[in-house]
Amino acid sequence: MRRQHDGTYVPFRRLSNSARAVDDEALASACPFSPRSISEDQLSKQYLPDAETYHGEVGAYIGSHVVHVTSEGLRASSSSGGFARWLLRELLEEGCVTHVAHVTRVTNPGIGGALFRFDLTKDPGDVLATATSAYYPVNLETIIPAIKELEGTVAITAIPCFAKAIRQVCLQDSVLREKVKVIVGIVCGHMKSRGFAELLAWQVGVPPKDLGGVDFRKKLPNLPANQKGFVAYDLSTLEWTDPVNTKSLIGGDWGVGLLKNPACEFCDDVLAEVADVSIGDAWLPEYTRDPKGHSIVVIRNKAVQEVFEAGFERGDLSHTEVVGDVVAKSQAGGLRHRREGLAFRLYMAESEGRWHPPKRVRPAMAGIPRRRQRIYAARHQLALQSLEAFSEAKDANDLSYFTSKIAVEVKRYNRLSRPWWWRVLSSIKRRLVR
Repeated sequence: MRRQHDGTYVPFRRLSNSARAVDDEALASACPFSPRSISEDQLSKQYLPDAETYHGEVGAYIGSHVVHVTSEGLRASSSSGGFARWLLRELLEEGCVTHVAHVTRVTNPGIGGALFRFDLTKDPGDVLATATSAYYPVNLETIIPAIKELEGTVAITAIPCFAKAIRQVCLQDSVLREKVKVIVGIVCGHMKSRGFAELLAWQVGVPPKDLGGVDFRKKLPNLPANQKGFVAYDLSTLEWTDPVNTKSLIGGDWGVGLLKNPACEFCDDVLAEVADVSIGDAWLPEYTRDPKGHSIVVIRNKAVQEVFEAGFERGDLSHTEVVGDVVAKSQAGGLRHRREGLAFRLYMAESEGRWHPPKRVRPAMAGIPRRRQRIYAARHQLALQSLEAFSEAKDANDLSYFTSKIAVEVKRYNRLSRPWWWRVLSSIKRRLVR
């Protein structure tokens, strides 16, 4: 994988005489966006035989729940309800796996170094201390070989496209398939470029050249769960900044999609449908009011279900069972963008003669309201423009260059996405001013 100037990773083809030359057929079979890719529905049938209930937006599953851990310390240190850390620890302590592969902060990244990476651990304490949310580009380039070489088995955390890639590689690689026992899926809106961390940090006083670490999701007391604090580590002062509400920062509104990886515009999986268990935030009104956080959990593997039930019996977990429709409602915005919005983007790609990966969603424009079409088009344009503009802002060492360059598109998007009553009142106000 090669990091581009815009902060995203792309695969590149090694020369055929290289010791690590790429096998084109193997690459085509592994890439989740390749024409050779197997759909999530097909992979679920092969890997998730216990998941007998099916929901069109959630995938195949055994059970779904809203969960939080009962340990106040663990819950407070987690980004939502604490279930992901609890589960990884339990899988190690119960001997279900010998190692966990998960994303952790890089302790000493140095100037310009990566802030996050995949790491392997067999210590349950490390899982609790180092697991974190990372809206930052990582890849599987080094962790897959490391898993194949270790003695034992692994639970690996993965966003939807990573989970799909791992499943497809395992179809070709029996050694890896034997090693990877549990995929813990992370519900995903989209992957950011490394510029996203730099953009937020720059706004709190830490320019890219001095950025040594970030925390995207510090819990803010007395605020709803969907409002998180952002902090950055300044290499020039060797100190962390004070928490700032992410929503107050440019880029903090996830729905706008600034600095999004372009591939994410052609993904139709929000809930990591091929993972053994999927975990995300319970974005439901009755839960977001609680700043302590709740997790939405979709269990697709019988072994994970047994660990979950044992934890509940011991009193480690508090949970409410919910149906698939409630799970889908908790991720309504992401699903709308990845289903209805994807249908529109596929239609536009085909009408313009551009290639797109094969998807379960069919290209369509019919039935999509004109305003929604304009919102999807504006988001797509913003994602592309923001990557280019931020790269140029870094070269110029001037954050204002970025904000001024995308200001018109952001204003246009905000105008489109506001509710109907706001648009009507704004129109009346403009007429009165005249």
